[in-house]
Amino acid sequence: MGNLSYCRFRNTLPDLRACVDALLDGPPDEAGEFRAAEKMRQICQDFLDAADCLDDYRACGKGCGQVIGLREICDCGEDD
Repeated sequence: MGNLSYCRFRNTLPDLRACVDALLDGPPDEAGEFRAAEKMRQICQDFLDAADCLDDYRACGKGCGQVIGLREICDCGEDD
């Protein structure tokens, strides 16, 4: 089952961290894994390019779960 849209980043983060940790130990020693790591490198670059959109937003400072513009005040009434 794929990641649900409301938790895809949280669900993917531990697996991505594990992949980075594995690469720190050296390249994969199996051809299929090596090719997958090469594809993942391109996808990670694509992610970094796309993630520029995050620069204009932030999560509410009080953890209500809302994402708002940098200069906006959260409507939860609890924002910093």
